[in-house]
Amino acid sequence: MMIDAFAPECITEIAVDSIFMMPHLGVLSTVNEAAATEVFDKDCIIYLGTCIAPVGQYEAKGDVMEVKLDYEDGTESHFVMEAGTIKKIELGPGQAVEAVITPTQRNVDVGNGEGRAWHGTLRGGVVGLVFDTRGRPINIASSPEERAPLLQSWVEEMDEYPTAEEVR
Repeated sequence: MMIDAFAPECITEIAVDSIFMMPHLGVLSTVNEAAATEVFDKDCIIYLGTCIAPVGQYEAKGDVMEVKLDYEDGTESHFVMEAGTIKKIELGPGQAVEAVITPTQRNVDVGNGEGRAWHGTLRGGVVGLVFDTRGRPINIASSPEERAPLLQSWVEEMDEYPTAEEVR
């Protein structure tokens, strides 16, 4: 919901204030900065994860970016993202992965300029990593015949609703 509402671009870490504590910590910081910082780090912020959403006028069909992830345990992951898709990767709070994200179209920016690869660390969170090539603004098919299956595929990929087995 936050990704759809805020439409973050390039590499964006997403977090929430757990119980609307930040304004109060701002006041506390004027009295005891160390205490405010400790509460902020340990109790206030919940890291949801990182959204990777390339920007640019890329083709509605076809590959947008190539992703290579090197995990702390030595394993690797490599995949290509097509336009109009979303992919969630489990990566919990406190976990990180080294990434190389390379645009496959010259006018696409993944965070280091058009057509240039981005190298860096992606941090996980409660949701994990979300790779989003739906465009900005998000491109939604106009006809109901195309729109319904597209939206359903996004819902399933993000695991938005529990299955009957998970509810039991």
